[in-house]
Amino acid sequence: MNNSHNNSTKIQQSDTILQGDQRKDQQIEEIQKKISNFFETRITQDSPYTVLDYFYRLFILQDETVNPECHQGLYTLSMLSQFVDKQQEYFIILEKCCYLLLTEWIKKKEYKYILRLRQLLVQDFIVNDQTSLVEVTVKTWLNNFKYSLNFSNIDFLISKCDFQKKKHWTDYFAVFLLIEQSLNPDKSKEEREIASILAQQIQQKFSLQLKMYMARSQWSYSPANTKIWEKPTKIDDQRLRLIEKIIIKKKGFAYHNIANIFLKQTEDLKYSAFKASFLKYLLYSFETSKNEEVQLLYQKIQKQLQTIYPEENNTIINELLILQTCNEILSYLIDPRNSINLTHPVTILLLKNDYLVLSIILLKIILICPESYNYLICRLASFLHNYQNTSAVDCKWLIGFLETFKVVLAFGLEQKIDRSSIHKNRKK
Repeated sequence: MNNSHNNSTKIQQSDTILQGDQRKDQQIEEIQKKISNFFETRITQDSPYTVLDYFYRLFILQDETVNPECHQGLYTLSMLSQFVDKQQEYFIILEKCCYLLLTEWIKKKEYKYILRLRQLLVQDFIVNDQTSLVEVTVKTWLNNFKYSLNFSNIDFLISKCDFQKKKHWTDYFAVFLLIEQSLNPDKSKEEREIASILAQQIQQKFSLQLKMYMARSQWSYSPANTKIWEKPTKIDDQRLRLIEKIIIKKKGFAYHNIANIFLKQTEDLKYSAFKASFLKYLLYSFETSKNEEVQLLYQKIQKQLQTIYPEENNTIINELLILQTCNEILSYLIDPRNSINLTHPVTILLLKNDYLVLSIILLKIILICPESYNYLICRLASFLHNYQNTSAVDCKWLIGFLETFKVVLAFGLEQKIDRSSIHKNRKK
Protein backbone atom coordinates (compact mmCIF):
# COMPACT_ATOMS: atom_id res chain seq x y z
CA MET A 1 0.00 0.00 0.00
CA ASN A 2 2.81 2.36 0.92
CA ASN A 3 4.68 1.62 -2.33
CA SER A 4 1.52 2.20 -4.34
CA HIS A 5 0.99 5.56 -2.65
CA ASN A 6 4.65 6.56 -3.24
CA ASN A 7 4.46 5.64 -6.91
CA SER A 8 1.23 7.56 -7.28
CA THR A 9 2.87 10.60 -5.68
CA LYS A 10 5.87 10.32 -7.97
CA ILE A 11 3.67 10.13 -11.08
CA GLN A 12 1.69 13.15 -9.94
CA GLN A 13 4.91 15.08 -9.38
CA SER A 14 6.17 13.99 -12.77
CA ASP A 15 2.95 15.12 -14.46
CA THR A 16 3.46 18.66 -13.24
CA ILE A 17 6.51 19.10 -15.45
CA LEU A 18 4.76 18.12 -18.66
CA GLN A 19 3.32 21.62 -19.06
CA GLY A 20 5.33 23.17 -21.86
CA ASP A 21 8.88 22.83 -23.14
CA GLN A 22 10.21 25.75 -21.12
CA ARG A 23 9.00 24.28 -17.84
CA LYS A 24 10.48 20.87 -18.76
CA ASP A 25 13.88 22.35 -19.61
CA GLN A 26 13.89 24.28 -16.34
CA GLN A 27 12.97 21.14 -14.42
CA ILE A 28 15.79 19.16 -16.06
CA GLU A 29 18.29 21.89 -15.15
CA GLU A 30 17.04 21.73 -11.55
CA ILE A 31 17.49 17.95 -11.52
CA GLN A 32 21.05 18.25 -12.86
CA LYS A 33 21.92 20.93 -10.32
CA LYS A 34 20.39 19.03 -7.41
CA ILE A 35 22.32 15.84 -8.14
CA SER A 36 25.57 17.70 -8.82
CA ASN A 37 25.23 19.65 -5.56
CA PHE A 38 24.64 16.43 -3.66
CA PHE A 39 27.89 14.87 -4.91
CA GLU A 40 29.85 18.13 -4.56
CA THR A 41 28.91 18.11 -0.87
CA ARG A 42 29.50 14.43 -0.30
CA ILE A 43 32.98 14.26 -1.91
CA THR A 44 34.31 16.87 0.52
CA GLN A 45 32.75 15.25 3.62
CA ASP A 46 32.80 11.49 3.04
CA SER A 47 35.40 8.88 2.17
CA PRO A 48 35.86 7.82 -1.47
CA TYR A 49 34.44 4.42 -0.54
CA THR A 50 31.23 5.99 0.80
CA VAL A 51 30.86 8.38 -2.16
CA LEU A 52 31.32 5.52 -4.63
CA ASP A 53 28.65 3.60 -2.73
CA TYR A 54 26.29 6.58 -3.06
CA PHE A 55 26.98 6.70 -6.78
CA TYR A 56 26.32 2.97 -7.16
CA ARG A 57 23.10 3.01 -5.16
CA LEU A 58 21.68 6.15 -6.77
CA PHE A 59 22.48 5.56 -10.44
CA ILE A 60 22.58 1.77 -10.68
CA LEU A 61 20.38 0.39 -7.87
CA GLN A 62 18.06 3.43 -8.05
CA ASP A 63 17.93 3.41 -4.27
CA GLU A 64 15.71 6.17 -2.90
CA THR A 65 17.35 6.13 0.54
CA VAL A 66 20.58 7.69 -0.79
CA ASN A 67 18.81 10.99 -1.35
CA PRO A 68 15.04 11.12 -1.99
CA GLU A 69 15.24 14.37 -3.97
CA CYS A 70 18.00 13.10 -6.28
CA HIS A 71 16.16 9.82 -6.74
CA GLN A 72 12.95 11.71 -7.54
CA GLY A 73 14.83 13.76 -10.12
CA LEU A 74 16.11 10.68 -11.96
CA TYR A 75 12.65 9.08 -11.71
CA THR A 76 11.09 12.20 -13.23
CA LEU A 77 13.63 12.15 -16.07
CA SER A 78 12.81 8.52 -16.86
CA MET A 79 9.07 9.30 -16.85
CA LEU A 80 9.59 12.25 -19.19
CA SER A 81 11.46 9.95 -21.54
CA GLN A 82 8.25 8.00 -22.17
CA PHE A 83 7.13 11.04 -24.19
CA VAL A 84 10.39 12.59 -25.47
CA ASP A 85 13.75 10.81 -25.31
CA LYS A 86 15.82 12.21 -22.43
CA GLN A 87 18.80 9.89 -22.73
CA GLN A 88 21.24 12.69 -23.55
CA GLU A 89 20.09 14.70 -20.52
CA TYR A 90 20.72 11.63 -18.38
CA PHE A 91 24.17 11.23 -19.94
CA ILE A 92 25.00 14.85 -19.06
CA ILE A 93 24.02 14.31 -15.41
CA LEU A 94 26.01 11.07 -15.19
CA GLU A 95 29.00 12.62 -16.94
CA LYS A 96 28.97 15.67 -14.65
CA CYS A 97 28.99 13.45 -11.54
CA CYS A 98 31.82 11.31 -12.96
CA TYR A 99 33.94 14.41 -13.54
CA LEU A 100 33.25 15.62 -10.00
CA LEU A 101 34.48 12.31 -8.59
CA LEU A 102 37.48 12.15 -10.92
CA THR A 103 38.61 15.69 -10.12
CA GLU A 104 38.51 15.13 -6.37
CA TRP A 105 39.98 11.64 -6.39
CA ILE A 106 42.82 12.54 -8.76
CA LYS A 107 43.73 15.48 -6.51
CA LYS A 108 43.86 13.06 -3.58
CA LYS A 109 45.53 10.34 -5.70
CA GLU A 110 42.73 7.89 -4.91
CA TYR A 111 43.28 6.12 -8.21
CA LYS A 112 41.85 2.75 -7.13
CA TYR A 113 38.39 4.28 -6.66
CA ILE A 114 38.57 5.81 -10.13
CA LEU A 115 39.22 2.34 -11.57
CA ARG A 116 36.34 0.94 -9.52
CA LEU A 117 34.08 3.66 -10.88
CA ARG A 118 34.91 2.49 -14.38
CA GLN A 119 34.10 -1.11 -13.43
CA LEU A 120 30.64 0.01 -12.32
CA LEU A 121 29.98 1.81 -15.58
CA VAL A 122 31.18 -0.83 -18.05
CA GLN A 123 29.21 -3.75 -16.61
CA ASP A 124 26.19 -5.13 -18.47
CA PHE A 125 22.87 -4.06 -17.00
CA ILE A 126 20.34 -6.88 -17.35
CA VAL A 127 16.71 -6.24 -18.22
CA ASN A 128 14.12 -9.01 -17.78
CA ASP A 129 10.37 -9.50 -17.58
CA GLN A 130 10.34 -8.53 -13.93
CA THR A 131 11.96 -5.14 -14.59
CA SER A 132 9.70 -2.12 -14.22
CA LEU A 133 9.26 0.44 -17.01
CA VAL A 134 11.39 3.00 -15.17
CA GLU A 135 14.14 0.45 -14.51
CA VAL A 136 14.12 -0.63 -18.14
CA THR A 137 14.63 3.01 -19.19
CA VAL A 138 17.49 3.64 -16.74
CA LYS A 139 19.27 0.34 -17.45
CA THR A 140 18.98 0.97 -21.18
CA TRP A 141 20.56 4.39 -20.64
CA LEU A 142 23.37 2.85 -18.57
CA ASN A 143 24.04 0.22 -21.24
CA ASN A 144 24.13 2.90 -23.93
CA PHE A 145 26.29 5.26 -21.87
CA LYS A 146 29.40 3.08 -22.11
CA TYR A 147 29.26 3.36 -25.91
CA SER A 148 28.75 7.12 -25.92
CA LEU A 149 31.20 9.94 -26.62
CA ASN A 150 30.50 11.16 -23.07
CA PHE A 151 31.94 7.96 -21.62
CA SER A 152 34.76 7.81 -24.18
CA ASN A 153 36.04 11.17 -22.89
CA ILE A 154 35.79 9.96 -19.29
CA ASP A 155 37.44 6.63 -20.11
CA PHE A 156 40.44 8.36 -21.72
CA LEU A 157 41.17 10.13 -18.42
CA ILE A 158 40.49 7.03 -16.31
CA SER A 159 42.88 4.97 -18.44
CA LYS A 160 45.70 7.40 -17.57
CA CYS A 161 45.13 6.65 -13.87
CA ASP A 162 45.94 2.98 -14.32
CA PHE A 163 49.71 3.27 -13.88
CA GLN A 164 50.22 -0.49 -13.54
CA LYS A 165 48.68 -1.37 -16.89
CA LYS A 166 50.35 -0.12 -20.06
CA LYS A 167 48.23 -1.40 -22.93
CA HIS A 168 50.02 0.43 -25.74
CA TRP A 169 53.43 2.03 -26.26
CA THR A 170 51.80 5.49 -26.38
CA ASP A 171 50.70 5.01 -22.74
CA TYR A 172 54.31 5.66 -21.68
CA PHE A 173 53.93 9.18 -23.06
CA ALA A 174 50.45 9.88 -21.70
CA VAL A 175 51.65 13.16 -20.20
CA PHE A 176 51.97 14.70 -23.67
CA LEU A 177 48.41 13.67 -24.57
CA LEU A 178 47.06 14.96 -21.25
CA ILE A 179 48.73 18.36 -21.62
CA GLU A 180 47.34 18.57 -25.14
CA GLN A 181 43.86 17.78 -23.82
CA SER A 182 44.18 20.35 -21.02
CA LEU A 183 44.73 23.01 -23.71
CA ASN A 184 42.02 21.86 -26.11
CA PRO A 185 39.23 24.48 -26.26
CA ASP A 186 36.85 21.85 -27.67
CA LYS A 187 37.01 19.91 -24.41
CA SER A 188 34.85 20.74 -21.42
CA LYS A 189 36.20 22.75 -18.50
CA GLU A 190 36.10 19.61 -16.33
CA GLU A 191 38.07 17.53 -18.85
CA ARG A 192 40.74 20.20 -19.20
CA GLU A 193 41.10 20.60 -15.44
CA ILE A 194 41.37 16.86 -14.81
CA ALA A 195 43.88 16.41 -17.67
CA SER A 196 46.00 19.26 -16.29
CA ILE A 197 46.05 17.87 -12.74
CA LEU A 198 46.86 14.36 -13.92
CA ALA A 199 49.62 15.55 -16.26
CA GLN A 200 51.25 17.48 -13.44
CA GLN A 201 51.13 14.45 -11.15
CA ILE A 202 52.66 12.18 -13.79
CA GLN A 203 55.46 14.69 -14.48
CA GLN A 204 56.22 15.11 -10.79
CA LYS A 205 56.25 11.35 -10.24
CA PHE A 206 58.60 10.81 -13.21
CA SER A 207 61.00 13.55 -12.08
CA LEU A 208 61.06 12.28 -8.50
CA GLN A 209 61.63 8.66 -9.51
CA LEU A 210 64.37 9.70 -11.93
CA LYS A 211 66.09 11.78 -9.27
CA MET A 212 65.85 8.98 -6.69
CA TYR A 213 67.08 6.36 -9.15
CA MET A 214 70.07 8.46 -10.18
CA ALA A 215 70.91 9.05 -6.52
CA ARG A 216 70.70 5.32 -5.79
CA SER A 217 73.07 4.52 -8.66
CA GLN A 218 75.81 6.45 -6.82
CA TRP A 219 75.50 4.30 -3.68
CA SER A 220 77.61 1.24 -2.96
CA TYR A 221 74.59 -0.59 -1.48
CA SER A 222 71.02 -1.16 -2.60
CA PRO A 223 68.19 0.37 -0.56
CA ALA A 224 65.09 -1.53 0.48
CA ASN A 225 62.98 -2.69 -2.44
CA THR A 226 60.46 0.08 -2.91
CA LYS A 227 58.78 1.52 -5.98
CA ILE A 228 60.23 4.98 -5.47
CA TRP A 229 63.67 3.62 -6.40
CA GLU A 230 62.52 2.02 -9.66
CA LYS A 231 63.91 3.36 -12.92
CA PRO A 232 61.10 5.30 -14.64
CA THR A 233 62.61 5.05 -18.13
CA LYS A 234 63.83 2.30 -20.44
CA ILE A 235 67.05 4.18 -21.23
CA ASP A 236 70.07 2.18 -20.05
CA ASP A 237 72.09 3.39 -17.06
CA GLN A 238 75.20 4.36 -19.03
CA ARG A 239 73.21 6.63 -21.34
CA LEU A 240 71.26 8.06 -18.40
CA ARG A 241 74.47 9.10 -16.67
CA LEU A 242 75.70 10.65 -19.93
CA ILE A 243 72.51 12.70 -20.34
CA GLU A 244 72.67 13.82 -16.70
CA LYS A 245 76.31 14.86 -17.11
CA ILE A 246 75.59 16.83 -20.30
CA ILE A 247 72.44 18.59 -19.07
CA ILE A 248 73.46 19.35 -15.49
CA LYS A 249 76.73 21.12 -16.17
CA LYS A 250 78.71 22.97 -13.52
CA LYS A 251 80.53 26.31 -13.26
CA GLY A 252 77.85 28.42 -14.90
CA PHE A 253 77.65 26.41 -18.13
CA ALA A 254 74.30 24.75 -17.39
CA TYR A 255 71.74 25.30 -20.11
CA HIS A 256 69.51 27.54 -18.00
CA ASN A 257 72.50 29.85 -17.39
CA ILE A 258 73.33 29.96 -21.09
CA ALA A 259 69.67 30.81 -21.79
CA ASN A 260 69.86 33.69 -19.32
CA ILE A 261 73.03 35.03 -20.92
CA PHE A 262 71.56 34.76 -24.41
CA LEU A 263 68.41 36.70 -23.47
CA LYS A 264 70.40 39.45 -21.77
CA GLN A 265 72.83 39.84 -24.66
CA THR A 266 70.13 40.02 -27.34
CA GLU A 267 67.53 42.25 -25.69
CA ASP A 268 68.40 45.37 -27.75
CA LEU A 269 69.23 43.69 -31.06
CA LYS A 270 67.33 44.10 -34.31
CA TYR A 271 65.35 41.05 -35.33
CA SER A 272 67.77 40.05 -38.13
CA ALA A 273 70.69 40.07 -35.68
CA PHE A 274 68.62 38.20 -33.11
CA LYS A 275 67.94 35.40 -35.59
CA ALA A 276 71.65 35.05 -36.31
CA SER A 277 72.41 34.87 -32.56
CA PHE A 278 69.48 32.49 -32.03
CA LEU A 279 70.97 30.05 -34.54
CA LYS A 280 74.34 30.12 -32.78
CA TYR A 281 72.63 29.67 -29.42
CA LEU A 282 70.69 26.60 -30.58
CA LEU A 283 73.76 24.87 -32.03
CA TYR A 284 76.23 26.07 -29.38
CA SER A 285 78.28 23.20 -27.90
CA PHE A 286 77.63 20.90 -30.88
CA GLU A 287 80.54 20.06 -33.18
CA THR A 288 78.91 21.37 -36.37
CA SER A 289 82.11 21.09 -38.38
CA LYS A 290 82.72 17.42 -37.52
CA ASN A 291 79.15 16.09 -37.46
CA GLU A 292 77.50 16.01 -40.89
CA GLU A 293 74.00 15.62 -39.48
CA VAL A 294 74.37 18.59 -37.13
CA GLN A 295 75.94 20.64 -39.90
CA LEU A 296 72.94 19.89 -42.13
CA LEU A 297 70.59 20.82 -39.29
CA TYR A 298 72.46 24.12 -38.86
CA GLN A 299 72.07 24.93 -42.54
CA LYS A 300 68.37 24.02 -42.63
CA ILE A 301 67.50 26.03 -39.52
CA GLN A 302 69.47 28.97 -40.89
CA LYS A 303 67.47 28.81 -44.12
CA GLN A 304 64.22 28.49 -42.18
CA LEU A 305 65.03 31.54 -40.03
CA GLN A 306 65.54 33.65 -43.14
CA THR A 307 61.91 33.01 -44.15
CA ILE A 308 60.46 33.98 -40.75
CA TYR A 309 59.00 37.51 -40.70
CA PRO A 310 61.63 39.15 -42.96
CA GLU A 311 59.55 42.34 -42.85
CA GLU A 312 60.44 42.62 -39.13
CA ASN A 313 64.22 42.37 -39.64
CA ASN A 314 64.81 46.01 -38.62
CA THR A 315 62.48 45.81 -35.60
CA ILE A 316 64.03 45.69 -32.12
CA ILE A 317 63.44 42.24 -30.74
CA ASN A 318 60.49 41.81 -28.36
CA GLU A 319 58.78 38.96 -26.52
CA LEU A 320 56.16 38.43 -29.21
CA LEU A 321 58.79 38.02 -31.91
CA ILE A 322 60.74 35.60 -29.71
CA LEU A 323 57.59 33.52 -29.16
CA GLN A 324 56.69 33.52 -32.86
CA THR A 325 60.23 32.61 -33.88
CA CYS A 326 60.48 29.76 -31.38
CA ASN A 327 57.11 28.37 -32.44
CA GLU A 328 58.05 28.56 -36.13
CA ILE A 329 61.27 26.62 -35.51
CA LEU A 330 59.39 24.08 -33.39
CA SER A 331 56.95 23.64 -36.26
CA TYR A 332 59.84 22.93 -38.59
CA LEU A 333 61.61 20.52 -36.21
CA ILE A 334 58.57 18.67 -34.84
CA ASP A 335 56.24 17.79 -37.69
CA PRO A 336 54.94 14.25 -38.33
CA ARG A 337 54.85 15.00 -42.05
CA ASN A 338 58.63 15.42 -42.06
CA SER A 339 59.16 11.96 -40.55
CA ILE A 340 58.66 10.38 -43.98
CA ASN A 341 61.09 12.81 -45.58
CA LEU A 342 64.42 10.98 -45.49
CA THR A 343 66.31 14.17 -46.38
CA HIS A 344 65.00 16.15 -43.42
CA PRO A 345 67.79 16.63 -40.85
CA VAL A 346 65.58 15.64 -37.92
CA THR A 347 64.56 12.40 -39.66
CA ILE A 348 68.22 11.63 -40.34
CA LEU A 349 69.16 12.22 -36.69
CA LEU A 350 66.33 10.06 -35.34
CA LEU A 351 66.90 7.19 -37.75
CA LYS A 352 70.56 7.18 -36.65
CA ASN A 353 69.38 7.01 -33.00
CA ASP A 354 70.87 10.43 -32.28
CA TYR A 355 68.04 11.57 -30.02
CA LEU A 356 70.08 13.81 -27.73
CA VAL A 357 70.90 16.59 -30.20
CA LEU A 358 67.24 17.27 -31.02
CA SER A 359 66.21 16.94 -27.36
CA ILE A 360 68.78 19.52 -26.25
CA ILE A 361 67.75 21.95 -29.00
CA LEU A 362 64.12 21.67 -27.88
CA LEU A 363 65.18 22.25 -24.27
CA LYS A 364 67.13 25.35 -25.29
CA ILE A 365 64.08 26.77 -27.06
CA ILE A 366 61.74 26.45 -24.09
CA LEU A 367 64.40 27.77 -21.71
CA ILE A 368 64.46 31.10 -23.54
CA CYS A 369 60.71 30.99 -24.25
CA PRO A 370 58.72 29.05 -21.64
CA GLU A 371 55.55 30.23 -23.42
CA SER A 372 56.47 27.82 -26.24
CA TYR A 373 56.37 24.81 -23.91
CA ASN A 374 52.69 24.01 -24.44
CA TYR A 375 53.05 24.49 -28.18
CA LEU A 376 55.95 22.03 -28.22
CA ILE A 377 54.04 19.43 -26.20
CA CYS A 378 51.09 19.66 -28.59
CA ARG A 379 53.48 19.10 -31.51
CA LEU A 380 54.82 15.97 -29.78
CA ALA A 381 51.25 14.80 -29.11
CA SER A 382 50.57 15.11 -32.83
CA PHE A 383 53.31 12.50 -33.40
CA LEU A 384 51.57 10.14 -30.98
CA HIS A 385 48.25 10.58 -32.76
CA ASN A 386 49.89 10.08 -36.12
CA TYR A 387 51.63 6.83 -35.12
CA GLN A 388 49.17 5.40 -32.59
CA ASN A 389 48.19 2.58 -34.96
CA THR A 390 51.83 1.71 -35.71
CA SER A 391 53.60 -1.03 -33.76
CA ALA A 392 56.25 -0.30 -31.13
CA VAL A 393 58.83 -2.10 -33.30
CA ASP A 394 58.18 0.22 -36.23
CA CYS A 395 58.15 3.25 -33.92
CA LYS A 396 61.43 2.44 -32.19
CA TRP A 397 62.96 5.71 -33.43
CA LEU A 398 60.05 7.78 -32.07
CA ILE A 399 59.98 5.94 -28.73
CA GLY A 400 63.73 6.43 -28.33
CA PHE A 401 63.44 10.16 -29.00
CA LEU A 402 60.45 10.71 -26.67
CA GLU A 403 62.13 8.71 -23.89
CA THR A 404 65.28 10.82 -24.27
CA PHE A 405 63.36 14.08 -24.38
CA LYS A 406 61.42 13.22 -21.20
CA VAL A 407 64.70 12.66 -19.36
CA VAL A 408 66.33 15.80 -20.81
CA LEU A 409 63.26 17.79 -19.80
CA ALA A 410 63.31 16.39 -16.25
CA PHE A 411 67.00 17.26 -15.81
CA GLY A 412 66.89 20.54 -17.72
CA LEU A 413 63.87 22.12 -16.07
CA GLU A 414 65.04 21.45 -12.53
CA GLN A 415 66.66 24.88 -12.55
CA LYS A 416 64.32 27.79 -13.24
CA ILE A 417 65.55 30.84 -15.12
CA ASP A 418 64.75 34.26 -13.80
CA ARG A 419 62.77 35.81 -16.65
CA SER A 420 61.44 38.74 -14.61
CA SER A 421 64.83 40.46 -14.45
CA ILE A 422 65.53 39.71 -18.08
CA HIS A 423 62.29 41.04 -19.50
CA LYS A 424 61.38 43.93 -17.24
CA ASN A 425 63.10 46.40 -19.58
CA ARG A 426 62.47 44.54 -22.82
CA LYS A 427 60.40 46.57 -25.26
CA LYS A 428 56.97 45.17 -26.05
